[in-house]
Amino acid sequence: MSTNDCHEILLKHFQGGVGDVVKSVPKPPSLTEEKDGIFYFYLDPTEKVGDDVLIEDRAKILLNLSNNSMMHKGLIKIAIIPGWLFPDEKRTTRQIRRYANRRGFIPPDMKTPLLIRSKFSDQEIRDKMGIWWVVGMSRPIINNEYPFLLGTDINVGQYRIDRCLTIYSGKRSVEWIREYGFAFIDPT
Repeated sequence: MSTNDCHEILLKHFQGGVGDVVKSVPKPPSLTEEKDGIFYFYLDPTEKVGDDVLIEDRAKILLNLSNNSMMHKGLIKIAIIPGWLFPDEKRTTRQIRRYANRRGFIPPDMKTPLLIRSKFSDQEIRDKMGIWWVVGMSRPIINNEYPFLLGTDINVGQYRIDRCLTIYSGKRSVEWIREYGFAFIDPT
């Protein structure tokens, strides 16, 4: 069920019984909502992941190592912090997490990048946010004593298709390029 479907159901419910008390239910913001350079949208963790999402084998292993269930229920407000907000020398996992923490953002579930990947094409991510990749800044999953994160990958070369999910290093010292975006949950 999409955000708009939820909005319509709530609106019909309220108008049916107590329409004189509640005139309308505000719609959650779309992907294009941007404030202070950060992009916001809502995800529904109960939505089915599309069959068009290619999950790389390494990403499947991480999903299986995680509890593979969403801890957060209901609509989740996602904040994407674009890499271009940081100077090159400060675009490390450690600095990005510190920035998110100061804004009150919390780590998403490991499955969040899968939902992002299913919801948005590469073109939508590039056109609406000016980034090429989205990395879910969850708590890293440890595999063979190495921390990993999940994120989107772009359509490059003959072996990739649009809507690919892959893995990234979860080390705190990793330096990212400006075209990455970093997904957190905004609990407000």
